[in-house]
Amino acid sequence: MAFDPSRLETSGAPIPLLEDVASETSARGAGGQFDASQDGTLVYLSGRVLNPVRPIQWLDASGETMPLITQPGTLSAPRLSPDGRHLAYSATGSKGGDVWVYDLDRQTPTQVTFTAPGGRELAWAPDSKHLVFGDGTSLWWIRADGSAQPQKILDTTGNDNIESPRPYFFTSDGRLAYSTLNRGLPDIYTLSVDLTDPEHPKPGQPQAFLNDPQVVEVDPAFSPDGKFLAYSSNESGTEEIYVRPFPGPGGKWKISTEGGKFPVFARATHQLFYLGGDDRIWVTDYTIRADSFDAGKPRVWSPTKILRTGTRQNFDISADGKHAVVFPAAEVSEQQGNLHATFLFNFFDEVRRRMK
Repeated sequence: MAFDPSRLETSGAPIPLLEDVASETSARGAGGQFDASQDGTLVYLSGRVLNPVRPIQWLDASGETMPLITQPGTLSAPRLSPDGRHLAYSATGSKGGDVWVYDLDRQTPTQVTFTAPGGRELAWAPDSKHLVFGDGTSLWWIRADGSAQPQKILDTTGNDNIESPRPYFFTSDGRLAYSTLNRGLPDIYTLSVDLTDPEHPKPGQPQAFLNDPQVVEVDPAFSPDGKFLAYSSNESGTEEIYVRPFPGPGGKWKISTEGGKFPVFARATHQLFYLGGDDRIWVTDYTIRADSFDAGKPRVWSPTKILRTGTRQNFDISADGKHAVVFPAAEVSEQQGNLHATFLFNFFDEVRRRMK
């Protein structure tokens, strides 16, 4: 199709130039695998790249894995319910991502949303019967069995500075920790939700917890008693795990030493887990003395590396700290057809010839 750069308009009908250019088919990663240089050389991958197969698996400290969930689509953001009986996750297909819940006792999955809202992150409510998910602009409350319509509890539409809220963890008394982009950098906020009637939650006003405009502050996780909040920050130059008292004021403790993302407290033990810079799960034991958080030396929890996919937390820890739900990196199968890199020289000359 011809393009007039002075008028920023196209004209004429589209003309096919190449067939069999590889691409991904998921809504999140769809795109052609090609590029062009200024001198008119085009390079592309031929064939078709299928969506990666990412089964959710159990992982223990020894590195042993056991299959848990395999289904079509790209799975992400697995979250164990507080009672340990269900696993929520996002499944992304050609139309986008939806929220699913897997019954660990009955070994059956249930699709909870059907409008492809995204499901970038998920947070369980304290009652293990409700979930919060984000769609890019808002946070929604929904029954985990899918028996009711979602209810909006936070809306950032129309706010030029605050956007993309992502839910992470609830305290037992109904305070939600979430991250949001503030002028392009993630900050940490909390939202108190009145759960007296869990079918009709009443959100309060968002409260900023960490919002330094020069620093990335993300991945909030409440301690089981709700008195401390762990998070990752790049204030030292690399992303590391920190802990602060909640709601503050108070001290600050640096936990990781070789990179850290996605902190998770085991609900029934004094252990804090996180994803290390080496893509393995690390753990530290801790004790609480009054308003002080005393953490031990971090150690590798399991030798198995797990899949890291950008800003999504792709693991969770059981209440007793003995198992994790993960996507082991070594087990990921990038199912592909035959891929070949092809170089076409003077490609722009061919384009101009076709457009005459």
